Amino acid sequence: MAPSRNKIARIERAKQASLFKAAKNHEIEHEAEKETMFPKLKKEVFYLKKEVEELKGNLELANKKLQDAEIEIQHIKSEKCVILAEKNHEKEQLLSSFREKEKEGTYLQSRADQLQKRVDTLVEESPSRGNV
Repeated sequence: MAPSRNKIARIERAKQASLFKAAKNHEIEHEAEKETMFPKLKKEVFYLKKEVEELKGNLELANKKLQDAEIEIQHIKSEKCVILAEKNHEKEQLLSSFREKEKEGTYLQSRADQLQKRVDTLVEESPSRGNV
């Protein structure tokens, strides 16, 4: 014998109620998860924001150090240029002095040669002291 309509309807309602209850329990579990997860996520976001701020600070500090290093490099380069210019000036002065000394030496050598020729000429022209 077939179950009565009322019994079938009751079974269907019980199934639907069971499904509704399961869905409601799932929704409640989901809400509970959200309620427990939200503070955790909020806390994590807070710490991530702190970390981002710290990283920004580190980046700013690193950029400042980089700028300081670039300024120091420029300063050293300009000092190097000044030192090179001074050394080049000293080198030019030494070369100029050397050329002057070289000219003076050439002049003195020429003068010495002239005097030696004159002495030689005078010796040849003068009567020998021992022969007279």
